[in-house]
Amino acid sequence: MFEISTLERVLEQSWTLLKLGASKRNHPMHLGVFCTKSENGVAARTVVLRKVEPEERLIIFHTDIRSSKISEIKSSPDVAWLFYDPELQIQLRFTAKAEIHLSGERANEHWQKTQLTSRRCYITEHPPLYPVSEPVSGLKKHLIGRIPTADESEEGRENFSVVVTKAMKLDWLYLDSAGHKRAVFDWQSGQMQANWVIP
Repeated sequence: MFEISTLERVLEQSWTLLKLGASKRNHPMHLGVFCTKSENGVAARTVVLRKVEPEERLIIFHTDIRSSKISEIKSSPDVAWLFYDPELQIQLRFTAKAEIHLSGERANEHWQKTQLTSRRCYITEHPPLYPVSEPVSGLKKHLIGRIPTADESEEGRENFSVVVTKAMKLDWLYLDSAGHKRAVFDWQSGQMQANWVIP
């Protein structure tokens, strides 16, 4: 049960929920809505939460370097996240700054820990949004219907990237039929400002 006693406890439990989301496939926060600024305004999509580092306020996921997310982050590192747990009725909205890691220790570590089923996503013949005449996965023919071997999966490494987002603000909301509760945590000034606010 989520404990709503102090701002410190709310913040601690919020990060705990995200850590559970990163580690458990069936957790409601395993999938988050990630938002970027795009040519057409705002772009939102569901991504898999891969790792959370509360001490540094980092929320991390993987993506294909050929996806529109990458070009949008390069144009503006200002991004947003939305997570929701329907059982707890807790919503977490983050604004954050994003960095792209294509190589180096962090990217290599995440690639090594990525399962073969997930690595297969990076071995498509064409980039995301490439137009096709019928609904297809984009996988190469020899990989359709099967998991690649470790050697085969290495072909996808060049398309793999780790996106590290650093939370700058958290808007926490508890949806309660007896009366909603809301709090805001803001790190933009360099020091955390935390306040209860009217929902």
